[in-house]
Amino acid sequence: MKYNLNTNLIPIFSGTYETIWQPNEFDDEGNELNIDYDHKDLMKSIVTIFKENENYILKELQEKASFIKKIVFTNTFSSPREYNFNTDTIDFDLTINKKELNKVLKDLEHNQDFKNFLKENYSSYDGFMSFTPNNYNEIKENIENNGMEAEQSISAIINYLVMIARNTLHEIEETIYEEWNCNGYGGLDYNISEY
Repeated sequence: MKYNLNTNLIPIFSGTYETIWQPNEFDDEGNELNIDYDHKDLMKSIVTIFKENENYILKELQEKASFIKKIVFTNTFSSPREYNFNTDTIDFDLTINKKELNKVLKDLEHNQDFKNFLKENYSSYDGFMSFTPNNYNEIKENIENNGMEAEQSISAIINYLVMIARNTLHEIEETIYEEWNCNGYGGLDYNISEY
C-alpha cells in the first residue's frame, strides 16, 4: 500500500526557519552577512537533495521498520506564511508491506514503552491539537481499516521503532544536509545584501 506522508509526520527535515537549512554567509571577521534568496528556490534545492538520497533514507528507515518498501519524494513542499506555529514540510510517498506492518503491530500490542511513547508524543493539550491517535487500539484500528488517521498511525509506529534504536531521524537529516551544504547549498542562487 502507498501512503502520502510528509516530514511533519516523519521528522527527517526540520524546516528552514532558524535551522541548519537556513543559508548563512559570514565575512572574514565571522560576522553574519545578510543574504537574499528566493525561498521557493531554497525549498526546491532541498527537495532535490532528498530525492537524490531516497535509497539512503529507505535503507536507514528499513533497519528498524522493515515493512517500508519504497520512499519517493514527490517534488512538492509547503511553507507557512508565518513560522510561529508551523515549519516547512516536504511531501513523499511511502510504500509499505501491510502484512509485515500488521506483524509489527501485533508485536507492539503489549509493549508498554510503545504505549507510553504514544501518550507522551500524541496527546492533545492546551495549545496543541493532536491528529495522531495516542493509544494502541486507535492506531491498530486506523491501520487495519485504512482510517482517516492511517498515515499518522503508521508514522507513529515508524517514529517509535526508529527513535528507540538510535537518533536515526536526526542523523538522516544531518547526513543529507552535509551533502547539500558541501554542494554550495544545492546550487541555490543567492546574493549578499548590502547594508
